[in-house]
Amino acid sequence: MLNDSVPTLLNLFAEVRNQNSYPYQDLYLFVSQNLRDSLIWETDTIEIALTDKAGRWKGNEWGSLHQSTVPIRSVIVSHTGKRTIKVAHGMKDFRLSGLNDVGIRIDR
Repeated sequence: MLNDSVPTLLNLFAEVRNQNSYPYQDLYLFVSQNLRDSLIWETDTIEIALTDKAGRWKGNEWGSLHQSTVPIRSVIVSHTGKRTIKVAHGMKDFRLSGLNDVGIRIDR
């Protein structure tokens, strides 16, 4: 949850850490948030390409761990209140092997 002074511009980014064993080249995320107005939920569908066209992992690499960052959107928060961000994946498998972390980074 986010309590913030207003008005303020927030930039949202999705960050993903995966291992070489992740079986797909991309990841679909549903990111829901009520940052603009605490009573109205907005949902973005984000496709994160984790590999390039040749199948090589993108992002920063630490051994077999890869970190990718993609922008989601910018939001102007104009009212005070509690805010929430929810993230779910949109892949066909219920559990995703080789996926270490998925998170949202908020920059001002």
